[in-house]
Amino acid sequence: MAAKKEDGNLIENKTDNEMLRIASIEHSIDSLSLFLSSNVTNLVYDTLNIMFCLSMAFEAYTEKYAEALFQTSKLSAGFGSRFDATRILSNADLKHLVRSHCISVVSMDYIVKPAFKSYMRGNKHHTLLYDVNFNDKLDSKRDEDMVKKEFKSNLGNDVNVDFIEFNPNDVLNMYSVSIYDQKFLHPFNTSQTKNRIFLNHGIHEKRVKMMHQVVDLNYTKSEMFSAVIKPYENGDKLFVILPVEKDDYIDVIKNLSHSKITSLLKEMKLRRVELSLPKFTSHTTREMSTYPTSSEWHNLITEKDLLNKGYDPIKNNDGIYITSLKNVAIVKFDEQGTRVETKSFTRHKMQR
Repeated sequence: MAAKKEDGNLIENKTDNEMLRIASIEHSIDSLSLFLSSNVTNLVYDTLNIMFCLSMAFEAYTEKYAEALFQTSKLSAGFGSRFDATRILSNADLKHLVRSHCISVVSMDYIVKPAFKSYMRGNKHHTLLYDVNFNDKLDSKRDEDMVKKEFKSNLGNDVNVDFIEFNPNDVLNMYSVSIYDQKFLHPFNTSQTKNRIFLNHGIHEKRVKMMHQVVDLNYTKSEMFSAVIKPYENGDKLFVILPVEKDDYIDVIKNLSHSKITSLLKEMKLRRVELSLPKFTSHTTREMSTYPTSSEWHNLITEKDLLNKGYDPIKNNDGIYITSLKNVAIVKFDEQGTRVETKSFTRHKMQR
């Protein structure tokens, strides 16, 4: 394929059809989610960053989101790419880490909220895919059949897929929401609940009620940290790394490598483990209305994706504009168990 130089970057000449395929956001329900807990007690005082990592991980429906997550996450030292991590974890028989409820609604105008609510009530999974108005209707039909076959093989009949045509000068507004809500299988032992004193920022004492449970989990331990895989009631699994010493989590992160995580997962064995976690509920909301080119959010979503493929929606004044995003994350530890709930609301504007 021919290529030209522009602003020091190698830009490929692509047809409008190919550009729209690059830019389209295709939702995949089977996606990768990893949660690195540097220290469980830090969740009480440092919820903002950890909640952001959680919500972004559960938002990673596409290769581009997942790749961006790994590039910007502290886990990047341990995994070369999303594909690498998927392969490693699949070998450890963790094939479905996230199965969230995903609904996308595409509309020609902004009057979409009633339809959006209707889809949320009526469909577990509903995805509307958009693309250009192909000249070759046979190619378009083949693409539709391929996508439908892929969705059916991965999700059975649990998903509805609709297609609309995207013509020149059309403006589409897509509203999407992702919801993840799961409870850890094992409740805590209420008879063994007791208080413990923690230092907030090393200065102020904080009394926290601790939860205890003895369960059979996949577990292993190294010199610097222990690791446990916690199952959830829908078959998801949470991969947690805990430093041996409370203040060693920075060293653990710095020393994580691809080979170490691979070896770690191979060493996982079902063992009886005593867990001790603080009792608390964390509710974090992040909301942003615009994404300027200088924003870290812009870099997170477009770097190594649209920009590196010669498709800059800001500069070219067309393509995908991410106009709003709201993330709500709730993590709750109490006597009933562990509950993780994240909700992400996004609006995309796409113009050709």
